[in-house]
Amino acid sequence: MKPAFRNRPHAYVKLWKHHGGQEQAERMIALAKERNEPWLSRYGNTLSSEFAIPKLLETLEKDPEVHHTMDHFVDAVDWIVWQLTWNYVRSAGATGYKALFQDGQFPSTTDYFKGLDPDFENVGRGEARRAGRAAR
Repeated sequence: MKPAFRNRPHAYVKLWKHHGGQEQAERMIALAKERNEPWLSRYGNTLSSEFAIPKLLETLEKDPEVHHTMDHFVDAVDWIVWQLTWNYVRSAGATGYKALFQDGQFPSTTDYFKGLDPDFENVGRGEARRAGRAAR
């Protein structure tokens, strides 16, 4: 970790049980319903703050510098594989469920994420390629 981020909580690991992104998860649900996003039904028409995307949006909104500085937002299961193999790929399960990657894409490409926050429109770029490789 960069020394400048030692006292910045959003630079630290967020556990699966971290619920700080509840507000973001609720906004994500509301926007998906407003836009009639077909993918939401796969999640029972709800999203959990335990998913990766609400946590990532929370980081953007509460500490934009941390968000814009990070190279990767990695699920623990993928981080362990990365450390063991030195090959960064995304598991189909974690990416498909917790990161909303379905049928080879994230929700409505970038439009949905941009609707949450203009600085969020590029979320998932690069991750889709890694997830696609893992899912094959």
